[in-house]
Amino acid sequence: MRLAGLPRTHLQFGPAIIEIALRVESGLLAHPFLYLDRGCGFNEADKIPLLPAEAERLVGVVPSLRGARTLRFDPSEGPVDITLGEIRLRRSRAGETDLALTTDGRPGSGWRRRPRWFGSHSPLLPHLRLDGVEVVAVRAIEATDEAGVFVLTDGDPQVILRAVPEHAKAQACRYTFEIEEVEGVVAAPRLYIDYDGKGFSQDASFALARQPDGLYHALVARPDLKPTVRWDPSDRRGKVRLVSVSVQPEDVSALSDPAETDVESPPDDMAASLSERRAQAVVRSFELNELRYNSAAALAYDYGRWIKATEQPSQADRLRMPDIIAAMDWRPRFSFVMPTYNTPPDLLETCIQSMLDQVYPDFEICIADDHSSDPRVRTLLEALAARYPQIRVTYRETNGHISEASNSALALATGDFVVLVDHDDILPDYALLVVADALNRNPGTRILYSDEDKLAPSGQRCDPYFKSDFNRFLMFGHNMVSHLGVYQRTLLETIGGFRKGYEGSQDYDLFLRCLDHCSDSEIVHIPHVLYHWRMIPGSTAVSADQKSYAIVAAQKSINDFMRRNQLPFEVVDGVAPGLTRLAVVGDPERRTVSIVIPTRDGLDLLRPCLESLRGSIDDAVEVVIVDNDSVEPETHAYLAELALEPGFKVVAAPGAFNFSAICNLGVAASSGEIICLLNNDTELETQDWLTRARALLSMPDVGIVGARLIYPDRSIQHFGLYLGMGAHGVAGTPHRGLPMSDFGPFGKARLIQEFSAVTAACLFVKRPLYEAVGGLDPELRVAYNDVDFCLKVRALGKKILCDPDIVLIHKESKTRGADTDNLKAERLEMEARTMRARWNKQLANDPYYNPNLTLDRDDFSLADAPRSPLPWRRTEANTARMRQS
Repeated sequence: MRLAGLPRTHLQFGPAIIEIALRVESGLLAHPFLYLDRGCGFNEADKIPLLPAEAERLVGVVPSLRGARTLRFDPSEGPVDITLGEIRLRRSRAGETDLALTTDGRPGSGWRRRPRWFGSHSPLLPHLRLDGVEVVAVRAIEATDEAGVFVLTDGDPQVILRAVPEHAKAQACRYTFEIEEVEGVVAAPRLYIDYDGKGFSQDASFALARQPDGLYHALVARPDLKPTVRWDPSDRRGKVRLVSVSVQPEDVSALSDPAETDVESPPDDMAASLSERRAQAVVRSFELNELRYNSAAALAYDYGRWIKATEQPSQADRLRMPDIIAAMDWRPRFSFVMPTYNTPPDLLETCIQSMLDQVYPDFEICIADDHSSDPRVRTLLEALAARYPQIRVTYRETNGHISEASNSALALATGDFVVLVDHDDILPDYALLVVADALNRNPGTRILYSDEDKLAPSGQRCDPYFKSDFNRFLMFGHNMVSHLGVYQRTLLETIGGFRKGYEGSQDYDLFLRCLDHCSDSEIVHIPHVLYHWRMIPGSTAVSADQKSYAIVAAQKSINDFMRRNQLPFEVVDGVAPGLTRLAVVGDPERRTVSIVIPTRDGLDLLRPCLESLRGSIDDAVEVVIVDNDSVEPETHAYLAELALEPGFKVVAAPGAFNFSAICNLGVAASSGEIICLLNNDTELETQDWLTRARALLSMPDVGIVGARLIYPDRSIQHFGLYLGMGAHGVAGTPHRGLPMSDFGPFGKARLIQEFSAVTAACLFVKRPLYEAVGGLDPELRVAYNDVDFCLKVRALGKKILCDPDIVLIHKESKTRGADTDNLKAERLEMEARTMRARWNKQLANDPYYNPNLTLDRDDFSLADAPRSPLPWRRTEANTARMRQS
């Protein structure tokens, strides 16, 4: 259901609440969502879950309405009959905005605003105006002689805050920060929340996004729990003016569990645990919304600035381009191939002009008009062909649709490489220069593809897809290659061009058939946006479900590939249009599996772990429990019973905790062809996990299979690892904290794919590979041993997969025993140094993580300085280094 556009006065909102009144006549509401269109169409970055607040009312938190034009309400994933009432968007603080919407978007009554006001100042931060909050402590922020101006003395400035007691009765508080740049830039501001006095963590933090009014906003739930809040104004040195911090109450009662009101007050000995559960449920749901949507909003807001800072060539860059071309050892010739049919002439001309404008001169433009009924198309093409000798046009006598039309254009091509372009999209004028540079740097390449973004009707670039290097299994989930796609012409001739019957996904099918004839190493990813995909009604640039026939054709293409290559899989519908899920076909060979589980006491964790496995293991599976000095009698008794059961084995591993050595001991005592390392604090969710692992490991090039791990609150704890992230620059976890039902950016949180590493909390590996690399390295006693192990297996040419359909609950390592904080920090730093010394090159360049994305955070936000610069900036950097030397 589409809701009409919002009034302009509405667009200055920071966080707000939406309420939807409705009555369910029949059926059930399943996963209702609200979508925002900020000028780039509806997409997952602006998807807001709606929660039942009370009878006949849904409520959701809208982190920001900045730039929002239209709202879309999706009541349910399944059939449901509803009567829709009033839709209300409000800021509940007294004196603030309260705006009612009808379904046609007309403003209701009660529309009012009040100016901001501030109260006292802080003695710790002179001239900082405060309202409803006090400053408790300050780190790495020093006052200057100029009123209100402070120096951030290192990259981790911190302000500890506490809301005034009067706000404790509120359901939530909205924190508002006003800060101005004086020297340097404000980068990656965050808000951390400590509810239990155990300290601050990244999981309980918000990325703060600047709003159009220049302020930063965040919502903090449950002030009655008296949280301590830490504001990090920036993540780098600089000079700033700290103007104000305001905290005001916010009503978020809709985020509480209605079931809590239906139970009697708990006895005293239950109160603490229930309080913890309440805090976890309310805060987690609230924080996840903020974490996700603030990060997405920041990405959208910063993309334009990022383009200007890192991508757009300067005049000096343009003067350097002819020299770059002249210095190339090889000047490949390119053939643009483009079918067209009744394209609006203005869009068609703009598209062709973007090809004609290329600064790299060695190209031709091959166009096939698919018997357009609009005479203006032919008139335009004839005029352009007469004016520009690079343009070659063929006019089909019958309409054959996009595959046949593409083949007609392909027949005109004479270049070394074919560049596929849709008839209404555009390219930057340096696209071919960057492709030619990549070909010179990667001899033997047969296919290239680039990053891409979308072009809104307003002309604004948005929704960038920063891709990984080629990821074969991700390609089975969605078309990760797409645009800009560049193919060796002789390769396309070998496969016979485009196939009829695959219209809508003809390029997907084309690539997969090319994949039969080339290796992964012959496919090169260019980490630069070289294609702008125009968003028009009916285009898959707007939404993958705009062309249902394209989805059918895509699945057909992938399943053809599976059959041609005799792979034990087929694809079925995924979690969203345009995404597919890998399903096992038939019964894979029942190779023996040894599940190795280290433990030390913690029977409350080990017992449910093993009970969750019992329904899925067969007589080809053994479970090896490796006991590291358990002391509790109950544990000893339980392990003694297990040792008598068929298929179970208990191995003693005495001595100080060393995860690597314990696992190696368990593997040595096992006999399976496949090893599964499994934490004792996990519980299995998917009973077909062994079937999937066996099928994936039946492929010769697959060495390791990891799982999707979720917290008990159903949010993602682990789904693969990216290198170079984290406090020590070793590895970070993408999608961490997202609801497990969420599919993340471009569906990648729910698609099987290759990673550089996965966690050993659940890791399947072929025994010969485990033995070939010497198992886990005992030098890495606790941290990074799994990353090290995976990198060794990758060095043997094997793929590391993470399967989203192997799901386990992970309660995180609770039975390892405690060290002091200092010992932990020293050990972690030592193990990180080992990893950096051993794998420095790999940590600096994870092929599965785009170099345009930051390593400072795991939220897919943009890097200030891309790690793979454009050719003219790379040349500039090399020149600067030569001068310094």
